[in-house]
Amino acid sequence: MEVEYGLSHASCERLKQLEYETDCSYMVPRKVMVDICNATMKDKKVIFVSDMYYTREQVWEILRRIGVHTDIEAVFVSSNVKRSKRTGEIWETVKERAQDGSVLHIGDHTMDDVVTPQSYDIDSFGIMNTWAMTEASAIGGLCKNVGSLYSSVGLGVVVARLFNSPFALAETRGRLGGCDLWNIGYGLFGLFAYTFADWLIEVSLRENIPELCFFTRESWFLIKQFEKLCLLRGINSIRALELNISRRAIMNAAIRNRNDIEDVLDFPYKGTVSELLHHRFNVETTEEDRREYEAIIKNKSDRSRLIDKYEKSILEEAERQRKNYLAYVDSLNLSRPITIVDSFIYGSTQYYLSRL
Repeated sequence: MEVEYGLSHASCERLKQLEYETDCSYMVPRKVMVDICNATMKDKKVIFVSDMYYTREQVWEILRRIGVHTDIEAVFVSSNVKRSKRTGEIWETVKERAQDGSVLHIGDHTMDDVVTPQSYDIDSFGIMNTWAMTEASAIGGLCKNVGSLYSSVGLGVVVARLFNSPFALAETRGRLGGCDLWNIGYGLFGLFAYTFADWLIEVSLRENIPELCFFTRESWFLIKQFEKLCLLRGINSIRALELNISRRAIMNAAIRNRNDIEDVLDFPYKGTVSELLHHRFNVETTEEDRREYEAIIKNKSDRSRLIDKYEKSILEEAERQRKNYLAYVDSLNLSRPITIVDSFIYGSTQYYLSRL
């Protein structure tokens, strides 16, 4: 970089150290392999071979950080011995160290760790790295979509846990195993929650938004993640609060006339007429109407007669619910304009709230 980009030697050294520290911060030890390694070192001589531009001391420090405590003399790094796995020359050094004893090499690269050592009369055993396991698993299709730093880190965080053990797919034949609630949350919802919270913070700071109202569903799932991320980043200028709301409640509260009733009736519903009136409008019929709502809603005459019969009751109940809901909203002392956080599946909740 000194030659190519004209950087000073000191700058290049700082960049090298930054790269090393960044690598170390992202490394996730594969616990099963660490345990196997430490157990083997109690009875056998174990050496560590790496094709790496990091120094021998740096690779030794990496081993120490992940829980493998060995003598630095047991570490062979291509940058140090000036021989590599790829050319095969480093295996001559390994055999010299073995002093004619039998050698078993374990690694995750098919050619450099499995095939090449065998040509030097060294037994080898291949384990799959997390990327190879991901490609071979039921979620292998995700690999082709990794084209950015974010997607790489995001998928890496997930598979580092799912495939921490190189034997994780052995019993499931490629299917994801061990998907308890914790793993589902970590592997699926955790990344989504973090990304969405990160975006909310970015937009709120850029647009000077002091307050975010999370709808009930989003509050249950996202508000804690949002507040935690703000805390970690030392951000206290954004207030997050829960706005209790449901589609049914806000639909009713927004009804002011016959056209509004028509609008609500257009929203899909499966059940009888009596069930519709109860569940959607909180109106009880004097006699049970068992007709299927989906059938009569398609007939303009039946639809009109239904509204004629219950319009007064629906409007009275809507007014009651509107007053109650507006009183609740006022009690929150929301800043204006209100900024809503909603997953926007239908968008109907936002729509009826804006009409209110």
